[in-house]
Amino acid sequence: MQVACAFLLISTQVSAQHAQTNLPSWSLGPFVRPEGVNPVISPDTSSVFNDPMQKKVAKWEPSDTFNPAATVKDGRIYVLYRAEDHSGEGIGMRTSRIGLASSADGIKMSRSHVPVLYPGEDSQKEFEWRGGCEDPRVAVTANGTYVIVYTQWNSKVPRLAVAHSKDLVHWTKFGPAFRKAYNG
Repeated sequence: MQVACAFLLISTQVSAQHAQTNLPSWSLGPFVRPEGVNPVISPDTSSVFNDPMQKKVAKWEPSDTFNPAATVKDGRIYVLYRAEDHSGEGIGMRTSRIGLASSADGIKMSRSHVPVLYPGEDSQKEFEWRGGCEDPRVAVTANGTYVIVYTQWNSKVPRLAVAHSKDLVHWTKFGPAFRKAYNG
């Protein structure tokens, strides 16, 4: 009975929202942007890590942060996002890495100061260096494994790639999703 009442209450509120905003019946919303919290993830000039490709400590997100993907884990919102360094001029001419942030409310973010997915001395080097790992999209399987598809960019050919993780921090790369099609 309580579930039915909650459903009716939510349905009534959603119907009223759609009527007030002329949104299609299938849509979510309306959404309201909170004042003074945009953007919630910005470039950070203090974030550094030991870059395995350059073999030195490098700033990995001083230029741009964008194209996020979100999921929920243990009641928190986790955001994977693309971050670019200052290694070139313009978007796509720098090295991209994927960062991780989490939040209880979707507004106040706690960020990892090191990237969670990036070019390395691994089997994906030819596809990811020098351009990087970009534009993650995340899903979770029934057994709790997180799967991302992301863009591998070697500054020549963009490729859709796949990786998975149990904790959103440590990723196993599987390489191009269409390796056997169109010459990878």
